[in-house]
Amino acid sequence: MWTMGWRIALCLVWAAGVAMEGQSPLEADELLGQIQERAKQNLDRLPDYICVQTIQRSRRPDAKSEMQPLDTLRLEVGLVGDRELFAWPDSARFEERDVTDMVQRGTIGNGAFGLHARNVFLSRAPAFEFKGEETLDGKRTYRYDFDVPAERSTYRLRVQPREALVPFYGSFWADAETLDVARLKVEVDDIPEELGVALTTDEMRYERMEIGSTSFLLPAASELNMVSLTGDATRNRATFSQCRQYVGESSISFQETPGEAPQLAAGVESLRLAPRTDLELTLEAAIDPQRAALGDPVHAVVASTVKEGASIVVPRGATVIGRVVRLERYDQPVDHFIVGLEFYALEFGNKRAEFRATMQKAGPSPGLVEQAKRMDPVFDRKRKKAFMQILVNEQQRGQGVLHWYAKNPIVDKGLRMLWRVEP
Repeated sequence: MWTMGWRIALCLVWAAGVAMEGQSPLEADELLGQIQERAKQNLDRLPDYICVQTIQRSRRPDAKSEMQPLDTLRLEVGLVGDRELFAWPDSARFEERDVTDMVQRGTIGNGAFGLHARNVFLSRAPAFEFKGEETLDGKRTYRYDFDVPAERSTYRLRVQPREALVPFYGSFWADAETLDVARLKVEVDDIPEELGVALTTDEMRYERMEIGSTSFLLPAASELNMVSLTGDATRNRATFSQCRQYVGESSISFQETPGEAPQLAAGVESLRLAPRTDLELTLEAAIDPQRAALGDPVHAVVASTVKEGASIVVPRGATVIGRVVRLERYDQPVDHFIVGLEFYALEFGNKRAEFRATMQKAGPSPGLVEQAKRMDPVFDRKRKKAFMQILVNEQQRGQGVLHWYAKNPIVDKGLRMLWRVEP
């Protein structure tokens, strides 16, 4: 798991501070109180809301290397009450589990959407120090630094399977005219050695946005950086869009208690697939690894009727619903993508089944053999298949993982896959 950040960026921000002449401690405290009250009013009247969060993740293998793009991740994130909740874009519910359990590969974090602001502006934990005026994005701002010791901290840093409660510090910048918070930066460097992390920084940029007919100050973008004790690093750049008010369980409901069956819509019959049942699926739409993001919905159709004796269990044409769960690019041993799919539901007529299966094999869709011959002179005509398109069909329980040749990157509509239901 990559868990890493940039100390150079931190130092550059620190060096930009210029003290404002003639500012007394009393005036600085009064100004701070006005900024905090402004932030409190915004947070108090802010309705529960959700946005689409798009994260571009990058990494570097060591301190001497440059950051290289890893993948893009798309989630729905909501601030509901005092909780920051996450869901996949096509999901009907928020997940109660931690986002690090949803996204099991690479660096992921929470707090940027609302919890950091609440911890800094609505709690008594931070100690503040006025640092003066600065120009930020062409605007005059006031900067304050803050520090939260371990005994008052609520910041938990997790590098599975370990986690620790850590002290943090940082800065915020408020617009000199409106007193709106323009930027907030949170930094952690006092970290237990067993976590293997040297530094983490999380910086949020705020803008006025409309929710309904009212303007609120919301996070527009964030950047999370982490650097390990060995110098490898990751960077997550996130943007927030399509923000709207959360209207309760009619649109998004919470995950059921473990062991409980999902609540089905009226008239929908629950179906159970027998363990080790094989289903042949075909992709309903192409996947472009260069444009897709983790979390994007994926649909497939059942290509062959599944029978139990003389009875039809699953008819041909049934829909299987899933999402992209892995999307990486590597240049060794050849330039290729790793595309991971996970399906979770099967539907036909008024029936719906939970779908927990593993892909056993995959093959080219009709027409891809001829396409591969035209595109790649290394194509093996004797094998009669696009063996350079699917380099490896990796076995990963509960998923289908394709190592896909980058010279022909599109995973075409009609790709045939054999999936086996998990026992």
